[in-house]
Amino acid sequence: MNSPLIVDRKDPKWFLLEQVLSLISSREARQVFSKNKLEPINEAVETVKIVLVAMFFSVDYAFVIHELTIRRKLRKFMDIRSVPTVDSVYKTLSEFNEN
Repeated sequence: MNSPLIVDRKDPKWFLLEQVLSLISSREARQVFSKNKLEPINEAVETVKIVLVAMFFSVDYAFVIHELTIRRKLRKFMDIRSVPTVDSVYKTLSEFNEN
């Protein structure tokens, strides 16, 4: 069983993750997504954020998505307005591999 993903900005791991997620959301990163034809860009950015959170906490994508659906603070922290489905995350990841 996985520990819940409760945001604590004072924790160094959460602080580092916040910095990384802000880079992924930056204009420059969005331009790179566009240049590599990873569209829709918002969906690609959200997918990368979910993958990074999963990697940071050694959990699977489905768990991160489940936590996003039940934790408003996590959605706000990650700047994700609508939570994608697991299938859409895997579909977007497969498009990364094609490009």
